[in-house]
Amino acid sequence: MSDIIERRVVEEWGDDQGRTEVQVSRNSNRDRYEVRLACYQENGRFANFAPHVAADEKTMQCVREAFEELAPVAREANEREKLADISELVDELGHERAMEVLSSTRDLEANIDRHDDAEDLGDTQVKVMEAIAEGVNDSKEMGDALEITEETARKHLRELWEAGYLTRVDDEMPYTYAVADPDEGSEAVVTDGGESKVK
Repeated sequence: MSDIIERRVVEEWGDDQGRTEVQVSRNSNRDRYEVRLACYQENGRFANFAPHVAADEKTMQCVREAFEELAPVAREANEREKLADISELVDELGHERAMEVLSSTRDLEANIDRHDDAEDLGDTQVKVMEAIAEGVNDSKEMGDALEITEETARKHLRELWEAGYLTRVDDEMPYTYAVADPDEGSEAVVTDGGESKVK
């Protein structure tokens, strides 16, 4: 089920409910609100095909205005969610520990952005790195948090290490990983079978 929080009709057709809308909806794959075009058939049911709109100037103007109007709505929804998550984190961990986790997450995001090929990372790989910043204890806990097997979590840790996104803090098994910082030392670390440590 789609989580649509705002919509604007930009084109209608037929005698009934055929229409194209610009919507603010939750993209569950990216875990955020985004703006999209959506089509509904004349019976009012969501159309499972790519939406098309007429190329006339009036329709194009409607589409442009709807996107410009709804983009801030999507951004605000994402900010509200982020603030709710922070509030929940503070309630769960206490203020001081929550600030440590948030600081690690900001450092992680900056580190990922600094890697030239960061856009090549898959969603799961990014989530593995975020889990490290959030203090996940081991690959089993990471597997549980990301709903993947412990073996898959270990595989992602190894692949990220081989690609240079993670460093190994020590050479003894179970390995302890840290997010690699191209400019400075690493912060958040996780083991693939032991306790987490923060350097």
